[in-house]
Amino acid sequence: MTGSRFVKVAVPIPVRRLFSYRVPDSMEHDPVPGCRVRVPLGKRDVVGTVVRSPGEPPPESVRVREIHEVLDREPVVGTDILDLTRFVSEYYLCSWGEAIEAALPPVSGKGRQVRFVNRLPGAGPEQLPERASGRRRALTALPEDCSPVPVKDLPERDRNLLLELERAGLVEITTRAVAAAGRPPAAVASPELAPTPAQARVLEEIDSAIRKQAWSPFLLFGDTGSGKTEVYLRAAEQTLAEGRGVIYLVPEIGLTPLLMQRLKGRFGGEVEVLHSRLTKTERFRAWSRVKEGGCRFVVGTRSAVFAPVRNPGLLVVDEEQDPSYKQQETPRYNGRDLAVLRAREAGAVLILGSATPSMESFRHAGAGRYRLLRLGGRVGGRPLPTVRVVDMREEYRRHKEIQPLAGLLTDAITDRLSRNEQILILRNRRGFAVSVFCPACGNRIQCDHCSVTMTWHRRDDRLRCHGCDLERGTPDRCPHCDESGLQFLGDGSEKIEDELRRHFPRAVIARMDRDAVRKRGAHEELLNRFDAGEIDMLVGTQMIAKGHDFPGVTLVGILSADQNLGLPDFRAGERVFQLLTQVAGRAGRREKPGEVVLQAFDPEHPVVMESIRQDYEAFYRRELEYRRSLRYPPFTAMVQLLVSDRNPGKAAIWADQLAEAVRAEGHGRLIISGPGLAPVERLRGKYRQQILVRSAGRRKMVQAVGRALERLDPGIPHRAVVVDVDPYTLL
Repeated sequence: MTGSRFVKVAVPIPVRRLFSYRVPDSMEHDPVPGCRVRVPLGKRDVVGTVVRSPGEPPPESVRVREIHEVLDREPVVGTDILDLTRFVSEYYLCSWGEAIEAALPPVSGKGRQVRFVNRLPGAGPEQLPERASGRRRALTALPEDCSPVPVKDLPERDRNLLLELERAGLVEITTRAVAAAGRPPAAVASPELAPTPAQARVLEEIDSAIRKQAWSPFLLFGDTGSGKTEVYLRAAEQTLAEGRGVIYLVPEIGLTPLLMQRLKGRFGGEVEVLHSRLTKTERFRAWSRVKEGGCRFVVGTRSAVFAPVRNPGLLVVDEEQDPSYKQQETPRYNGRDLAVLRAREAGAVLILGSATPSMESFRHAGAGRYRLLRLGGRVGGRPLPTVRVVDMREEYRRHKEIQPLAGLLTDAITDRLSRNEQILILRNRRGFAVSVFCPACGNRIQCDHCSVTMTWHRRDDRLRCHGCDLERGTPDRCPHCDESGLQFLGDGSEKIEDELRRHFPRAVIARMDRDAVRKRGAHEELLNRFDAGEIDMLVGTQMIAKGHDFPGVTLVGILSADQNLGLPDFRAGERVFQLLTQVAGRAGRREKPGEVVLQAFDPEHPVVMESIRQDYEAFYRRELEYRRSLRYPPFTAMVQLLVSDRNPGKAAIWADQLAEAVRAEGHGRLIISGPGLAPVERLRGKYRQQILVRSAGRRKMVQAVGRALERLDPGIPHRAVVVDVDPYTLL
């Protein structure tokens, strides 16, 4: 291989290594890091990314295959994003190729990129030396009228020569996205409001940090309705004025439509949005515009942390505590934590904002790692909503049955409707009936592939598994004992919608959950209608709970407020407190006072009591002692290992092997729980074993787990083991 040239390529497969490829002799220049290449892998071709060029020569005994095609004339992945994705690979224990793939917009399907090449006017083979026979041939194959030709239609040997012809100034290579772009959000004029004294105080500190253009992390802690969004936008204005870029992360796609309308009115064409509900073409075009410097302000969900914003000077993570920032598929990164890293590496200002900060972030602020900025109460001195609690045990004793809507709540709704005010009703469970029960044999109908009861959706008269999305028709008789008389138990959001329609037939009622807004654009349409006052009452799941600013809402009803407090997950109390506090904060955000009616079967539970008082710091102190006593995060870091297979015996054997490997690599310095059955024992047809690894030393723990994975028997499939570093849920 003397004289051969090699590059290292990251390929998006679940194998944590780089692959060496030889650069064909026909290429005068090596592809540079960040360029994508089409390479052979096994019996197929894949698209990978060059990460080292030149790469070190492999051993003489190793057969190295050639690059088939270089897809980019310039790097599509900048140095900063390459470094960020390398961290994702090393810390979250995935392949570098998988991390890079998560950072790039999709390029297949209807929104695929199509590359074209055309001769430039006057270009001919006579402009190339006689010895360049390959390039002369490739140029001659292109139409003389300079019309573009799809690169994929050229012979493979000619594709490798196109970059050389482009460097010689003889051809032009362009990339186009196939399909029409979607309709941009309409701009809504944003009135110029003077900052409140509290906003002015925190902005003074933030603006000073922006002017210094140095790494400065802040935790912005303020009640719901205290004006955090206005702080973000004024900080963004200052950052743009300093000539630097802005990345603004929100937890839910549902928060982007109304926010983008506001931002377009304030920042015009300076803003782009990036999230997964855009079409592939829309995402590619927005990403390309940002990369080319046509936009310096990006708004989006967790994947927007990879946006190719030039010289970012401000990163905002709104509702930083939200579990939606944690990706639940490989690579299992946390968008908030990557925003911290990206801001630090860029020398940028970071603002993490929340009325209910995560335990980790509030502890970092207490330790001085973040600067804590207290925004205080609501804008204009408006009071937090009053909270009235309904003990559903008393309701049961009074009516001898469990009713979805307590009398106190229906009376409050009647009062608000008579005053033309709006209402939000939270029922954080989809479907009509939570389960279908046979009183004859006691069986609850379960999914065929998961150890999860199926939920009845009455609109479609279908049973659905919310674990794997399996659907089936609703049976007339019990599938186990063939008895009739099946009962439908529990109240999902669909049933609550029906109950509200029955009680209030003249009201305009809508529902927002995953089932109701599946159609593209339904999310935005529903939010716009509610914001415009066309809907009196909106019932839904946690999708309605956070980030929205609806001026007409004066009443929030919370049903089954304590339903998730018994889950086998150490974060259960934290998630319930955050959800209750956030949804309660939607009421009374303008001149009219707000009210919350909270229904619970255990209203004296500490989490419920603290959320009623909106007392985050009392919750934090109590929860911190609980975590400290059990050595859970934030006092330790955690890795969850899930081993699964359709054969439960295999899953158990493999989990034992993995646990032993982790123990050996940990040298007694790790806390290892398991293996044992996961809380959801079977999911999508596979039986699951869980291992929890904890340690105060985060980096060394991750490295030990990584070495243990490398030691595993090669007969264990890569897909059989899921590694979740810093998990947000253990279910």
